[in-house]
Amino acid sequence: MNKTSIRKWNLKSSDYTFFLRYMVKYTPMFVVYICMIGIVSALATFIETVYSLKYITDCIQYDKPFRNIIIFIICILLFIFLKVILEDLFGQYFFLTQSEKLKLHIRMDLYKKVIE
Repeated sequence: MNKTSIRKWNLKSSDYTFFLRYMVKYTPMFVVYICMIGIVSALATFIETVYSLKYITDCIQYDKPFRNIIIFIICILLFIFLKVILEDLFGQYFFLTQSEKLKLHIRMDLYKKVIE
């Protein structure tokens, strides 16, 4: 790795930390929302791929009724449906309101620095 690529990475990381400080300072709920979306999406992916296959193969292996598999699949589909709907609804609300609030505060801080 040469020195120019290290400098570019340091500049990018400082830009990210600068922007993250503004986000935490002015729109903390937006940061929480972004973190929660990541966690819920990872959890949904784990449930629908890994755990569902394990549960279905265990039901087949241990001769459990087919009804258990159908109920499990319906529960998974409801969870995914609710995740998508709530993610879109809250995403529209939080993204629109909080991003405008963040832009306003960044502009105001920049105007204050220009005046000084």
